Amino acid sequence: MRENTDRPEAAEACTVKLVDTDPRKITGEAVRLLDEQEYQRTSRIHNRYGDGHASECITGAIEVYFWHLSSCSATLRDLRDQL
Repeated sequence: MRENTDRPEAAEACTVKLVDTDPRKITGEAVRLLDEQEYQRTSRIHNRYGDGHASECITGAIEVYFWHLSSCSATLRDLRDQL
């Protein structure tokens, strides 16, 4: 744990919480996050670093790229599903 961050904009946006190095503070914040209502509240905060679906977007772009290059009608996803 840390007393400072190299991503202050994340702390300002409340997508991360800078707690400290004190074990009691760390434990307290971890326990608070285990509360379902608190977890739901914090999980809905807009994350300026993305929505967690970047790999799906990249995979889709690669599939479209190679699908246009190939002469067959099967996409990479169709081929992958057959494995």
